[in-house]
Amino acid sequence: MSTTPKAHTRKPPFRGKPTTRFDEDDSGNLTITVQARALHPLMLRFIRWISLAAALGVLVLATMGLYDHPQPSGEDIAWALGGVLLIYPVLRYSLAALLKFRKVIRFTPEAISIKKGFGWDRYERRHPHSFTLYQHDDAEEEQQKLAFRNSRNPPRFWFLRPNAYYDVAFHICLDYFGERQDIMTVYGVEPARKIHARLMACDDVMEGETQGDGGVTLTPDRDWDGALGRM
Repeated sequence: MSTTPKAHTRKPPFRGKPTTRFDEDDSGNLTITVQARALHPLMLRFIRWISLAAALGVLVLATMGLYDHPQPSGEDIAWALGGVLLIYPVLRYSLAALLKFRKVIRFTPEAISIKKGFGWDRYERRHPHSFTLYQHDDAEEEQQKLAFRNSRNPPRFWFLRPNAYYDVAFHICLDYFGERQDIMTVYGVEPARKIHARLMACDDVMEGETQGDGGVTLTPDRDWDGALGRM
């Protein structure tokens, strides 16, 4: 059974990302739908490897092209170097924008629903709950491994230094009856903070609707600036 009501769009009080939609059904009940897009730390690792492989491929092709010209011109060399230097950041940025995953969270006066595959996980709002931001579960272990590896074999060049993927990755969770329900895993402090703040603000707005005061804290960037929740 679909959880989407027959709705009339209401102008949302929020701006920017994540995308937030306010709707009213025929009975005047408010529904808030948040569509959060973010990059997973494992996807970032994949993107870095693909971008590096592409850059090395361009380097090989450029070298072969210059080798075929015994006396390459300065313009030929400039094009070859430019392609090698640009392919990595351009491809990495483009793939990072394209390969973000989407999570849909819906608020109604009765429940918080989280899209999971082809269905929804539903949590009653009347029970104790809160949205919390946790640092990634593997962050500490990753830091220990990187510190040990660098102490044994310090890299000679900065680009050979192993990357940390979980140090700035976070789990956005719904704490429900004291138990952690993971919503999404996000790479980056700023994206995680914005999504977390938006979910808290939407929950406050819905609480205001149910209590009859019209909602509160409609500017999450102001009200939760820098707040990362419990870590």
